[in-house]
This record gives sequence, structure tokens and C-alpha cells, in this order.
Amino acid sequence: MRAAVGRFIECLSLSRIPLTVRQQVRLLDSVDDCLKHPNEKVQSAAGSALSALLRSYFPVGPTGPSVRLRGRVVQKYTDIVRTEDNPAATRGYALALGRIPRKLLAPDEHTLGGVLACLIDAVGVDRKVGDEGDAETRRNAVLSLTAVCEEVGVEEDGGDGDPNGGEAAAAAKAGVVGLSGEHVEMVFNALLASLGDYNSDRRGDVGSWSRIAAMRGLVSLTLLSVRASSSVPHLRRKAAPAASTSADHGAAADRSLPVPSLSERESYLE
Repeated sequence: MRAAVGRFIECLSLSRIPLTVRQQVRLLDSVDDCLKHPNEKVQSAAGSALSALLRSYFPVGPTGPSVRLRGRVVQKYTDIVRTEDNPAATRGYALALGRIPRKLLAPDEHTLGGVLACLIDAVGVDRKVGDEGDAETRRNAVLSLTAVCEEVGVEEDGGDGDPNGGEAAAAAKAGVVGLSGEHVEMVFNALLASLGDYNSDRRGDVGSWSRIAAMRGLVSLTLLSVRASSSVPHLRRKAAPAASTSADHGAAADRSLPVPSLSERESYLE
């Protein structure tokens, strides 16, 4: 039933049916309730509903989102991921951070930096939820870290070229910021660290969920970065060992390497 509710909210939002502010907030409350549900299908439906709801409603003025809206969405979600002891809640809200549109994610560097810092902390191999590690939270945080990078793009001053085909310049005019060179470095390091997630439990090698997500994230961030710069930090030799394992999809690494700054490509493919 809750998954159906999420799907209904998503379709309602995509249809852009006129809603009052009160109705919009009530729908957002319903989505939040579904995000902390222990069932992954319910959380996934809630994430899709959140993305559609925030993109279709909750307009942002020329000076950016209001303090109240930031607190209601971004601040609330990051606080829950950082402090909540309930694994279902951290999983859902870590996933939700990757579904927020850039008008709320990146109105300024402080807000974007806070979201990135929260997710980077959540992907830590030794990170605990309550007293135990939680593979789903780490995996969802890796997925969201990648999604945030794809959503906001890389700023021109992150490198020497024109990033994202001019998208960053357009984003700046729209009142949002992109990833700086420092942000890119932080995310690369976090994804590379996730390649070392070999945690296991009664289900087996649950760390592989994070490793696979991290490899795909490295592909995406590398492609974003190379459009903005001819230098891609710290990727060359660190990604290759994990790429050799079947669990980490060597094909993903193969796709990430053919960029101008990565030499010795043939040796990696061997």
C-alpha cells in the first residue's frame, strides 16, 4: 500500500496538478513517512515521489530557497542520516538526498558542501548506525553521492575546460553552484575508499553493494571531471585493483579509463 502511495504522489506531481501549499506539504510529509519504512520497495517509491514532488512544486525565488524550505528538506535529511540510530531511517534518507533537485541541493557552496560531507561520512567503511554497521545505508549513500554529482555538475573553475558542455554556466545564472575542484577531490577519495568495503554478515559479502556502486560512481564522476579538466585526481592506480574483481564490474572501470589524463590504459586492460 505504501509503495502505491509513493507511486501515486509521483504521478500526481508529474501531472503538475495545481495544489495549495498546505497540500504540497502534506504530500511531502507522506513521502517522509515512507522513506523510513523498512521495505526497500517502499523507500524506492518514496524516493521517486520525492524527486517529482520537489521538481514540480516548492518554487525557489531568485535569492534561492527560503530558510524554512532548506530546513524542512536538506537540513532535516542530513541530520537524520548523521544522527539517527534506526537503520531504516538512515537508509531511506540517505537515498532521498540523491533525489533532491539542484535548486535545493546547491543554492550555495555551504549547502552543497554540507550534503556532500554528510554523504561522505555515511559511506565510511567503519561507519556505524547505532552500534552496528549498515550495508544498505553505505550503499545508498554511495548511490546518492553519485546522483548529487550528476545533478549539480562540475564548475568550470574545477578545471581548465568548459564543464558539462556549458551546463555549469547556465546553472550559475539559475542561482545554483556546481562541484568545485575541492568537492571533486573529496568525492573521488570517498568513492575510492568505498572500493575497500569488504564487510560481510550472514547474507555474505554485503560490502560488494558499495563497491559496485562506487565503481559506477567513479565512471560517472570521471566523465564529468574530464569535461571540466584534463586532470583527474588520484584515480589512475587506485581503481585498477578493484576493477579486476568480477563483483566490481571491470567493464565499468574500462569505461572510466579512456580519458586523456589516464596513461598506460593497455596495462590496466591486461
